Amino acid sequence: MYLKVRRNEGITSILLFIFNAFLTEKQVDELPLKTILRILAPFNKNETAVRMGLSRGVQNGLLINFKKENEVYYRLTDQGRNALRYWWNTIRIFQQRAALQREEWNGKWNAVYFPAGAAEELALSLRKLGYGSVERHMWISPYDASGQVSALAAEIGMAESLYLFLGELAGGRRLAEIVTEMWPVEELNKKYKDYIAGLKHAVGELDTGPPRGGAVLPFLHKYGLQIFGIMQEDPQLPLQLLPPDWSGLQAVLLFMETRKQLLPEANAFIADTIDEKG
Repeated sequence: MYLKVRRNEGITSILLFIFNAFLTEKQVDELPLKTILRILAPFNKNETAVRMGLSRGVQNGLLINFKKENEVYYRLTDQGRNALRYWWNTIRIFQQRAALQREEWNGKWNAVYFPAGAAEELALSLRKLGYGSVERHMWISPYDASGQVSALAAEIGMAESLYLFLGELAGGRRLAEIVTEMWPVEELNKKYKDYIAGLKHAVGELDTGPPRGGAVLPFLHKYGLQIFGIMQEDPQLPLQLLPPDWSGLQAVLLFMETRKQLLPEANAFIADTIDEKG
């Protein structure tokens, strides 16, 4: 699964963020339209845009609308809740692999081969596990994930056509050459660096602006989605295999620290808005 919305600033994306960050832990999975309009006010969305965006969310199966006490409500569907679980599962896996990144690498490579004509589903799963592609049917990783790969292959009926190898690099090739051929590490590093610069600049503007209140919501939504998108591309290779100025862990840590600082203000705004009458 991959959480997709039409635009990062789309109404469905924003509402999923609101539920994810502030409401589901309080067992709130539905809101009246009038409250949604108030919560989304800091995003500068007019009522027409909000109604159209909510309609798209219903069409996409992430939301359901219904009437209660003469008011229109919107509730997360099972698909919408699954999207939020996918978010948190991705964060959890990233944190686990971040710890693994910092450990001393043993120099072993895990290689996976499956014959031509085999399902592309396995290739997609290997990429999500951080494997790099030598060619269409040969994938490698500096981590031994052969147990997970075998289980995935069994699920899609490929257990008998899969070949797994574990060994060391030979032939005089430099590790940096292998890494840059298999994974877009330079491109990812640039994305992380650009993200850090953008986030720091935005934090400075936020600190010098008027009383923030709900203004922190668009900030958290924008930069949360940006870092989440980069994280999903990151194979999280051992730090020994990455450029000396690798900025991935720094970027994620910077966002998490910034988020921690801003959450009390955001929570206060959400609580006041939900409690507001009329």
